[in-house]
Amino acid sequence: FLAACSTCHVGGGTRTNQNVGLALEELDGDDVRRFARTAYPGPGGGGSGLGVRPLVSQDLPPVDAIDGVAEFKAVQERQMQRVKDDQARKANMICVDFLTGKKRAEEADARVEALNQRLKEYKLEQDRKTKEKRILAQKAEEKRASTVARARQERAEYEDELQQKAEDRLAKARERRAQNYSTEALTQRMSGSNAKREAAYQESVRLQEETLAKLEKRSAETEERLYQRNCEVAEQMEQRRQDSQARFLQKQVAVEAMKLEWATTKLADHKAFSTKVHDSRQRGTDFMKDRSKSTGDLKKKATDKWRTNYERLMNQKASNDEELLAKHARATDYVENVHKPMKWKCGCDVFSHLEVKEKTFGDLQQRRLAELKKAQNARTLAACIRVAEQDARDDAKKAGQAQLQCQRVESKKAILKYSQETSEVFRRIQSEPNEAKVRSAMLGLGFKMPSLGGEDEEAEAS
Repeated sequence: FLAACSTCHVGGGTRTNQNVGLALEELDGDDVRRFARTAYPGPGGGGSGLGVRPLVSQDLPPVDAIDGVAEFKAVQERQMQRVKDDQARKANMICVDFLTGKKRAEEADARVEALNQRLKEYKLEQDRKTKEKRILAQKAEEKRASTVARARQERAEYEDELQQKAEDRLAKARERRAQNYSTEALTQRMSGSNAKREAAYQESVRLQEETLAKLEKRSAETEERLYQRNCEVAEQMEQRRQDSQARFLQKQVAVEAMKLEWATTKLADHKAFSTKVHDSRQRGTDFMKDRSKSTGDLKKKATDKWRTNYERLMNQKASNDEELLAKHARATDYVENVHKPMKWKCGCDVFSHLEVKEKTFGDLQQRRLAELKKAQNARTLAACIRVAEQDARDDAKKAGQAQLQCQRVESKKAILKYSQETSEVFRRIQSEPNEAKVRSAMLGLGFKMPSLGGEDEEAEAS
């Protein structure tokens, strides 16, 4: 558009370059910068007149000035600081473990020495107690020997006493046996036994006779009571049968009366229901007849009203259509009989106007086509500039990304190298028993040698 404006001829003359300045005021910064790089050398433009000037390295900002690089460097520094803090924490842990192990070893040596001393004292005490126990055991052995001798003597005396008692009991038993099994004693015992058996037999016969008499008397009494009981039961059963028969007959009479009452009530209810249904149906029929009369009249009135409105609307539509067709006919006659003979365009006398101011319409059309072509060329040129700028931005972006990747790789290499060095020093520290060498290794890494709580207090006190 600007390129077209810079060389536009209207009315046989060339417009001034002031139009370029006015057009530049309406454009944004990117379009003004693109216009300055074109072949326009006039006011408001800084072109060299050699066409599109490609991007050079001076037109692009340095990688450090790109948005986000400072944040990236800050992230790298935080990552490196995080690694250093991690390594410092590991070093602190290793040194604390070393000092703790050293302190524990010293405490263990002291405990071992104290244990040996306690074992030695315990051994002396055990020897003393063993000697005392040996003396006590000898005294106990002598006491047990005297006790055993006394027990043996008492046992011998006890056995002699038992032997004497057994001999005395045996002599007495022989004497009693001789007395009990003599002929006179046996005859006397047998005569007494016969008298006892005879008395027992007589007593048994008497008791048996008394028992038999009691049983016969009890049997007779039982038969009498059983006969009386049977008679009473027969009378009770007969009375129950008669009562049951009477209740059954009474129940049959009540059932028949209930059935008769139910049938009577049922017939009366059915008759009332039939009468109610017949009356309801008759009322419904009469109601439908009355309603059909009124509804038919209303429907007929509504149909007549709709037909009247429909005919009125159709007549109105026909009149409107006739008016529209007449209007179209008048317009067609106006165009054919008025505009065509006068050679007007869109109701304006464009031909006579152009002949006065712009010579002919053909010349004006050619100038407009030339301006349109220049505008198209300017748009194409602007598109080429935008594409070139985009390509340059892409190349610069790729270069910046490559440089950023290199910086990232270098940062990772530095972090990895630092981690490897610290890990190697940590391994040496873990296998080093000398505290001075451990302290020098920690100072070589830039870390402070930690100390335990008790050592800090002792150092402050000293």
